[in-house]
Amino acid sequence: MVVECGDAGAFRLPRGIRPGPQSTVVPQEGYRHGVFKDGGRKVPMLAASVSAERLFEVFTDLLAPFGDTVDVYLQRHAGAENAREMLREGVEVPVLLSHLYGAEELLVDDGATGLVVCASHGKPMTEVHFDDHKALIVYAYNLTPFMEVLDDHRITRDPKHRLVLEEQHIHLEIPEGEDAFDQFACELSMLPVPDKVRK
Repeated sequence: MVVECGDAGAFRLPRGIRPGPQSTVVPQEGYRHGVFKDGGRKVPMLAASVSAERLFEVFTDLLAPFGDTVDVYLQRHAGAENAREMLREGVEVPVLLSHLYGAEELLVDDGATGLVVCASHGKPMTEVHFDDHKALIVYAYNLTPFMEVLDDHRITRDPKHRLVLEEQHIHLEIPEGEDAFDQFACELSMLPVPDKVRK
Protein backbone atom coordinates (compact mmCIF):
# COMPACT_ATOMS: atom_id res chain seq x y z
CA MET A 1 0.00 0.00 0.00
CA VAL A 2 1.48 3.32 -1.11
CA VAL A 3 0.15 6.59 0.32
CA GLU A 4 0.93 9.89 -1.37
CA CYS A 5 2.11 12.43 1.22
CA GLY A 6 2.39 15.67 -0.75
CA ASP A 7 5.79 17.32 -0.34
CA ALA A 8 6.93 14.37 1.77
CA GLY A 9 6.62 12.04 -1.23
CA ALA A 10 5.13 8.54 -1.07
CA PHE A 11 4.87 6.44 2.09
CA ARG A 12 4.86 2.68 1.64
CA LEU A 13 3.25 0.63 4.38
CA PRO A 14 4.86 -2.71 5.22
CA ARG A 15 2.83 -5.72 4.13
CA GLY A 16 2.00 -6.70 7.71
CA ILE A 17 -0.20 -3.76 8.74
CA ARG A 18 -3.10 -1.82 7.21
CA PRO A 19 -5.47 0.84 8.54
CA GLY A 20 -8.95 -0.51 9.19
CA PRO A 21 -11.99 0.66 7.21
CA GLN A 22 -12.97 3.11 9.97
CA SER A 23 -9.48 4.49 10.59
CA THR A 24 -8.85 8.20 10.07
CA VAL A 25 -5.04 7.83 10.33
CA VAL A 26 -3.19 8.85 7.16
CA PRO A 27 0.03 6.77 7.18
CA GLN A 28 3.14 8.91 6.75
CA GLU A 29 6.69 9.17 8.02
CA GLY A 30 7.26 11.05 11.23
CA TYR A 31 7.91 10.69 14.93
CA ARG A 32 6.76 12.23 18.17
CA HIS A 33 8.04 12.49 21.72
CA GLY A 34 5.93 11.35 24.64
CA VAL A 35 5.97 9.86 28.12
CA PHE A 36 5.05 6.28 29.00
CA LYS A 37 3.49 5.91 32.43
CA ASP A 38 4.03 2.58 34.20
CA GLY A 39 2.60 2.78 37.69
CA GLY A 40 4.52 5.55 39.40
CA ARG A 41 7.30 5.53 36.82
CA LYS A 42 7.42 7.89 33.84
CA VAL A 43 9.69 6.95 30.96
CA PRO A 44 10.35 9.26 27.98
CA MET A 45 9.52 7.66 24.64
CA LEU A 46 9.62 8.16 20.89
CA ALA A 47 7.08 6.71 18.47
CA ALA A 48 8.00 6.65 14.78
CA SER A 49 6.54 5.56 11.44
CA VAL A 50 8.99 4.87 8.62
CA SER A 51 8.28 3.94 5.01
CA ALA A 52 8.75 0.21 4.39
CA GLU A 53 11.81 0.52 2.15
CA ARG A 54 13.70 2.40 4.93
CA LEU A 55 12.19 0.81 8.01
CA PHE A 56 14.76 -1.92 8.60
CA GLU A 57 17.73 0.39 8.05
CA VAL A 58 16.40 2.96 10.53
CA PHE A 59 15.77 0.22 13.08
CA THR A 60 19.30 -1.16 12.86
CA ASP A 61 20.73 2.36 13.16
CA LEU A 62 18.70 2.83 16.35
CA LEU A 63 20.73 0.02 17.93
CA ALA A 64 23.99 2.00 17.78
CA PRO A 65 23.43 3.88 21.09
CA PHE A 66 23.23 0.61 23.07
CA GLY A 67 26.93 -0.16 23.20
CA ASP A 68 28.39 -3.68 23.24
CA THR A 69 25.67 -6.08 24.41
CA VAL A 70 21.87 -6.20 24.59
CA ASP A 71 19.00 -8.47 25.58
CA VAL A 72 16.62 -9.46 22.78
CA TYR A 73 12.97 -10.50 22.90
CA LEU A 74 11.35 -12.01 19.81
CA GLN A 75 7.56 -12.00 19.93
CA ARG A 76 4.84 -13.61 17.86
CA HIS A 77 1.22 -12.57 18.43
CA ALA A 78 -0.67 -14.90 16.10
CA GLY A 79 -3.80 -15.01 18.25
CA ALA A 80 -3.92 -15.09 22.05
CA GLU A 81 -3.56 -18.88 22.34
CA ASN A 82 -0.61 -18.95 19.95
CA ALA A 83 1.32 -15.99 21.38
CA ARG A 84 5.00 -16.80 21.85
CA GLU A 85 8.02 -14.97 23.19
CA MET A 86 11.67 -15.93 22.97
CA LEU A 87 14.63 -14.39 24.81
CA ARG A 88 18.37 -14.20 24.42
CA GLU A 89 20.33 -12.21 27.01
CA GLY A 90 23.78 -10.68 26.62
CA VAL A 91 23.95 -10.71 22.82
CA GLU A 92 26.84 -8.81 21.27
CA VAL A 93 25.38 -6.15 18.98
CA PRO A 94 27.46 -7.18 15.91
CA VAL A 95 26.25 -10.78 16.36
CA LEU A 96 22.65 -9.61 16.61
CA LEU A 97 23.01 -7.47 13.49
CA SER A 98 24.47 -10.35 11.50
CA HIS A 99 21.35 -12.42 12.23
CA LEU A 100 18.90 -9.54 11.80
CA TYR A 101 19.82 -9.05 8.16
CA GLY A 102 18.58 -12.57 7.44
CA ALA A 103 15.30 -11.82 9.21
CA GLU A 104 14.50 -8.52 7.47
CA GLU A 105 11.44 -9.82 5.61
CA LEU A 106 10.04 -11.39 8.79
CA LEU A 107 10.39 -8.18 10.77
CA VAL A 108 9.19 -5.77 8.08
CA ASP A 109 6.39 -7.76 6.47
CA ASP A 110 4.96 -10.19 9.03
CA GLY A 111 2.17 -8.58 11.02
CA ALA A 112 2.42 -11.13 13.82
CA THR A 113 6.12 -10.69 14.62
CA GLY A 114 7.87 -8.06 16.70
CA LEU A 115 11.30 -7.59 18.25
CA VAL A 116 12.41 -5.75 21.38
CA VAL A 117 16.06 -4.85 22.02
CA CYS A 118 16.86 -3.87 25.62
CA ALA A 119 19.87 -2.61 27.50
CA SER A 120 21.51 -5.46 29.39
CA HIS A 121 20.92 -5.93 33.11
CA GLY A 122 22.56 -3.26 35.24
CA LYS A 123 22.44 -0.56 32.56
CA PRO A 124 19.95 2.34 32.42
CA MET A 125 16.54 1.29 31.16
CA THR A 126 16.55 1.54 27.35
CA GLU A 127 14.38 -0.32 24.85
CA VAL A 128 13.87 -0.16 21.09
CA HIS A 129 10.74 -1.90 19.81
CA PHE A 130 10.22 -3.01 16.21
CA ASP A 131 6.70 -3.99 17.03
CA ASP A 132 4.16 -6.10 15.18
CA HIS A 133 2.44 -2.90 13.98
CA LYS A 134 5.70 -2.04 12.17
CA ALA A 135 6.18 1.06 14.31
CA LEU A 136 9.52 1.92 15.90
CA ILE A 137 9.13 2.81 19.57
CA VAL A 138 11.96 3.85 21.89
CA TYR A 139 11.85 4.02 25.69
CA ALA A 140 14.85 5.66 27.36
CA TYR A 141 15.68 8.29 29.95
CA ASN A 142 18.11 9.79 27.42
CA LEU A 143 16.39 10.01 24.04
CA THR A 144 18.91 12.35 22.42
CA PRO A 145 21.02 9.72 20.57
CA PHE A 146 17.87 8.08 19.21
CA MET A 147 16.41 11.38 18.07
CA GLU A 148 19.70 12.09 16.30
CA VAL A 149 19.33 8.82 14.35
CA LEU A 150 15.79 9.73 13.27
CA ASP A 151 16.89 13.25 12.37
CA ASP A 152 19.83 11.88 10.35
CA HIS A 153 17.31 9.87 8.35
CA ARG A 154 15.27 13.05 7.82
CA ILE A 155 12.24 11.69 9.63
CA THR A 156 10.22 14.72 10.66
CA ARG A 157 9.44 15.37 14.30
CA ASP A 158 5.74 16.12 14.64
CA PRO A 159 4.04 16.35 18.07
CA LYS A 160 0.75 15.40 16.38
CA HIS A 161 2.13 12.38 14.52
CA ARG A 162 -0.24 9.42 14.64
CA LEU A 163 0.52 5.73 14.22
CA VAL A 164 -1.63 3.23 12.34
CA LEU A 165 -1.95 1.20 15.56
CA GLU A 166 -3.77 4.05 17.33
CA GLU A 167 -7.02 3.41 15.47
CA GLN A 168 -8.70 0.39 13.89
CA HIS A 169 -6.10 -1.64 12.00
CA ILE A 170 -5.51 -5.02 10.40
CA HIS A 171 -2.53 -7.38 10.86
CA LEU A 172 -1.48 -9.54 7.90
CA GLU A 173 0.86 -12.51 8.29
CA ILE A 174 3.25 -13.79 5.65
CA PRO A 175 2.72 -17.51 4.85
CA GLU A 176 6.22 -18.49 5.99
CA GLY A 177 6.10 -16.34 9.13
CA GLU A 178 5.98 -19.16 11.69
CA ASP A 179 8.90 -21.03 10.13
CA ALA A 180 10.95 -17.84 9.75
CA PHE A 181 10.27 -17.00 13.41
CA ASP A 182 11.51 -20.42 14.51
CA GLN A 183 14.57 -20.20 12.28
CA PHE A 184 15.59 -16.78 13.59
CA ALA A 185 15.07 -17.86 17.21
CA CYS A 186 17.17 -20.97 16.61
CA GLU A 187 19.99 -19.08 14.89
CA LEU A 188 20.19 -16.65 17.80
CA SER A 189 19.98 -19.49 20.38
CA MET A 190 16.90 -17.98 22.01
CA LEU A 191 14.91 -19.66 24.77
CA PRO A 192 11.15 -19.40 25.48
CA VAL A 193 9.95 -16.90 28.04
CA PRO A 194 7.55 -19.01 30.13
CA ASP A 195 3.87 -18.19 30.64
CA LYS A 196 3.94 -14.55 29.57
CA VAL A 197 4.11 -12.21 26.62
CA ARG A 198 6.14 -9.08 27.27
CA LYS A 199 4.05 -5.90 27.11
